[in-house]
Amino acid sequence: MLDEQLAQAAMKNVTAQAEMASLRITEAERGHIGFTIDVPATAANYHGGIHGGFLATLLEVAAGMTATTLGLNNVALTSAVNFIKQAPLGVVRAFGDASHVGRSTIVVHCRLETAEGVLLTEATFTLFVLPPED
Repeated sequence: MLDEQLAQAAMKNVTAQAEMASLRITEAERGHIGFTIDVPATAANYHGGIHGGFLATLLEVAAGMTATTLGLNNVALTSAVNFIKQAPLGVVRAFGDASHVGRSTIVVHCRLETAEGVLLTEATFTLFVLPPED
């Protein structure tokens, strides 16, 4: 499901780097986000796949977006990232799902897949709830 209002609010979590220009939210509902991005060659590592740091960035963006769908301003406290397979350049799908929403913390599970649904990377983030923005 795509709630346009939640999707628009979630876009504030997208970093201002050129590699993020193709990011498109495909799913947005309370506690869940999904997006696609066509990862360009500028995000490649020396093996020709997507650089691990860029994969971690995509996962953190997904976590922050997920918290934003709950109306919560947030910042990452911790993350545990598991790199499952080499991620080829091209279209990647990202998903985030909140498993805990408390007064001061949120836990979000995120994953990155190929366009065909093959798991590439997964992570768990603990986010700190910040005061609302004015």
